[in-house]
Amino acid sequence: MSDLAQQFAALLGAKGWLSSADALPYARDWLNRYGVPPIGVARPKDTDEVAAVVKVCRQHSITVVPQGGNTGLCGGSVVAEGNGLILSLSRMAAIAVPDLTSGTVYVDAGVRWRQPKPNATIFGVCAKSSQRGSALKALG
Repeated sequence: MSDLAQQFAALLGAKGWLSSADALPYARDWLNRYGVPPIGVARPKDTDEVAAVVKVCRQHSITVVPQGGNTGLCGGSVVAEGNGLILSLSRMAAIAVPDLTSGTVYVDAGVRWRQPKPNATIFGVCAKSSQRGSALKALG
């Protein structure tokens, strides 16, 4: 493992840093048309870790490519050319307690549209999904 990979592994822990073959599922877009192998995949658990990863990348002139669900069709969430790192938001998936008065709920950047399940009720808030995306609406 390179010094840089060791630095990311120490910063993010075993669940937070993927390299080599473990990074390959993140390397290509959904249609498998775009993407080159990244130097690794950073999977921070919170915004402090995101900031730390970006800081190290900046110090080493590494391109950072944020990745949500990697369901894009045009290669925007994968590394286009060498020396890039994928910043996967998948571990940042907390869902706060909904505010029933305003009908809103705060979710972390890694919450995928199928989480919560489509048309599920959570704390009295109904999660609806459609072809345009998802929305949360207070019941009542």
